[in-house]
Amino acid sequence: MRYTNTQLLSSLLSQRKINADNLEEILNISIKRVRPNIDKIEGMLLGVAIGDSLGNAIELMDPNARLRRYGFIEDYVSSLGGKRMGLPSDDTQLTFDTVKVILEDGYLNPEKLAKTFFSHEIYGIGFSTSEARDRYHRGMKWYECGVKSSGNGALMRISPVILPSLKGDENHLVDSVLDTIITHNDALAIGTSIAFAELFRNLVTSVNEDFLTNLPERIVRFIGNKYYRVRIPNANLYELLTREIDKALKRDEEGDSRLHCDFNLFL
Repeated sequence: MRYTNTQLLSSLLSQRKINADNLEEILNISIKRVRPNIDKIEGMLLGVAIGDSLGNAIELMDPNARLRRYGFIEDYVSSLGGKRMGLPSDDTQLTFDTVKVILEDGYLNPEKLAKTFFSHEIYGIGFSTSEARDRYHRGMKWYECGVKSSGNGALMRISPVILPSLKGDENHLVDSVLDTIITHNDALAIGTSIAFAELFRNLVTSVNEDFLTNLPERIVRFIGNKYYRVRIPNANLYELLTREIDKALKRDEEGDSRLHCDFNLFL
């Protein structure tokens, strides 16, 4: 009989292996079996590949320069052999690695997931994931490989972790932590993954349509007194998150379905 992921996370917390605060509060939450909207799940997963391919070629451009050159991007701007086509990156690769492991094992097996991540070439690999891979190949345990980085590499692949919880016998918040620390053992990376795992689950089940307004609190809750520098003068992390989410909600109320949040890299 295997340890549950909740038991695994509890053990790692007792050993002080995870760099985040207040994670004990997610261990014993009640996860209810729900009937998801299958179309939304399909859209969530395909949306990773489509969005990744749309943004892959221009994600490092200055947002204002990108807007001036391309306007609002609705089609692929990269080309291969003179043809416009989508070129996905590691975001799509690692997302569907996660799907693969869940389908094979019936739950998120973090040890197998790390082995899967680091068993093949990763296209467009970021610094943190590259360092985690090097640590893994040097023989470090999967839960010791993650670096102290608030980069977005874990967040970009996090959506599939909600799938086992839809049966009601797995905790998607616990799974989001275990997935994240494979490459990013950092409070902001972990807190953001937890918040977005809860957001995705609510979106595909329509359990709590107001959850987006609580995202800043959900993220900051797990950061504690750790300091992060933000790019907005005279603003802290909570203020930055609140401002950008409020802007997105306001645009949604005005009938603009496009997401305009201008977060830092980790969001």
